[in-house]
Amino acid sequence: MFKKRKDCEMSERLILCVMAIGVARVTGDCGRPPRLNNGSPTDAFLAMSSFPSGTKVTYKCYSGYTFTSGSRRFSTCKPDSTWTTLRSTCEKISCGNPGEIQDGYYEASDVTFGSKATFYCDPGYQLVGRPYRLCKASGWDGQVPTCDLVNCADPPSIHNGKVSSLPFGDNWNYGMVAKYSCNAEYALIGVKELTCTANGQWDKNPPECKGA
Repeated sequence: MFKKRKDCEMSERLILCVMAIGVARVTGDCGRPPRLNNGSPTDAFLAMSSFPSGTKVTYKCYSGYTFTSGSRRFSTCKPDSTWTTLRSTCEKISCGNPGEIQDGYYEASDVTFGSKATFYCDPGYQLVGRPYRLCKASGWDGQVPTCDLVNCADPPSIHNGKVSSLPFGDNWNYGMVAKYSCNAEYALIGVKELTCTANGQWDKNPPECKGA
């Protein structure tokens, strides 16, 4: 008889315990708040493991991301120990135009966080500076490079003849033409003109001057 009564008391305690847990789940704390892709709760909530009813957890996007328009940046623990729906989206920031380059252009598949823009020069120009920029959380890194005209060395001199002087400036640049002529009583054998090419070389071998 005593044992049966003791078993009954244990059963009653178990029922009361289960009921207490049920009440706690209905009116008690919430567990972990909803996850946010490319974001997280703000620092004040990161160390917390349970949240009393009514707690309003605010969110932030990771570096390089920003909330889309219309995002609701919080979730609240309801009395039934569930969270309100988190209506927030974090998208990559846009760095915009990486910069125009005179006598050249850039190529980029995208201009958002993590993207790379690569710069190129038009034929006859050479790139000066780093040929790319990276889109980071603070915007495009580095500087826009420049495109300088390709230079050729002075055209080769010839015996018994001469080559024209620079038409302008201090260097023989891409596209410039050097003209050859022979002294009196000598005949020019070969081409009369050489052109400075895009790779910085003269397009032909110089002529020769031979006596008549």
